[in-house]
Amino acid sequence: MSLLSRKDTASMKGVAIFFIVVHNLIHWVHPIIENEFSFNIDSSKAFVSHLCALHPDLWKDVFSFLGWYGVSVFLFISGYGLVCKYEKGNETDKISYYPFIKSHVGKLFFLMLIPYLLYLLLRYIFSDSIEPIGILAQLTMLSNLRPRYIDPGVYWYFGLMVQFYLFYLFFLYNRKITKIVYWNIISIISMLLFINVPADTLMSDFLTRYPYCLDLLRHNFIGWILPFTFGIIYARLDLSITFDKQWINWLSLFACITLLILANLNVYCWLLSPVFGIMSAIYFCRICNSLPLLNKVFIYFGGISAFLFAVHPVVRYVCLYLSRLSGFTASNIFTVCSYFIVCVLVAVGYKFLHKKLIASR
Repeated sequence: MSLLSRKDTASMKGVAIFFIVVHNLIHWVHPIIENEFSFNIDSSKAFVSHLCALHPDLWKDVFSFLGWYGVSVFLFISGYGLVCKYEKGNETDKISYYPFIKSHVGKLFFLMLIPYLLYLLLRYIFSDSIEPIGILAQLTMLSNLRPRYIDPGVYWYFGLMVQFYLFYLFFLYNRKITKIVYWNIISIISMLLFINVPADTLMSDFLTRYPYCLDLLRHNFIGWILPFTFGIIYARLDLSITFDKQWINWLSLFACITLLILANLNVYCWLLSPVFGIMSAIYFCRICNSLPLLNKVFIYFGGISAFLFAVHPVVRYVCLYLSRLSGFTASNIFTVCSYFIVCVLVAVGYKFLHKKLIASR
């Protein structure tokens, strides 16, 4: 029996998508940026400073600086779900390459297609152009290979998931856990090469000419192997880190959040920080089990999380455009709540439309 039930993973998805959707608005208009694709110690220090001082903008800091860890939670759940379905569930020993790729890549493409076309239409209406090569790169979900062509930037995740589905199919499916460990070592070493390079070396000269190598790794699967394979290991070993006594879960949640924040104060610990983000989500959702109303809200968000992810860049674009046009602040509490509510309403409508046009085809 799975240690994480469908309700557990739905709740985790709900928490993750809530943080991601709010983060993707606030980090555009808030000075404390995240350490998602590169490491910035000044941002980490500014966040800790606001935290210690209980700054009035602390709620913005939390979403802007930590909201991106929702991506790690989704990758964890993806790895966990693949193992439960193809290695431990009804699909065991029935996986075949073409149907697997067609199913998973097809779902991603058709989930993205309509919101992306709407986004392009809005860009045209508002006289904001996109390079044709950028459109082609996004429609083929290859834009991760040239991050500057990702527009809207949020859609880098679609290309990432295509890579991870192929990665799982060809390199991780029914492979020994030692192979997973090797891949994590390759991932970490690859990023370390571009994090701390001594001056006057061949690599330093290379980085002078190609300064976006770490950014490129973090936009592709090699920079995200840890959270994805954590989900695989969690499922295969039937791990459980939660407890029956809620006070222990509260204590564990506080410890994981503390470690998550501290990990952002050191570039090497930062590479391991997604694990603390995932564990924080697991403990938080376990605590939510004793708070039925809140748990139902997050489970509901989890049920529409894919559609929320697909449509929220469109809503965000309109919100930011109106902000530039009229001068209202896009990061006050009223605007953020309104933005999220609109995202939910559009996601619900898109879910209905998607079911009628695509899911039933």
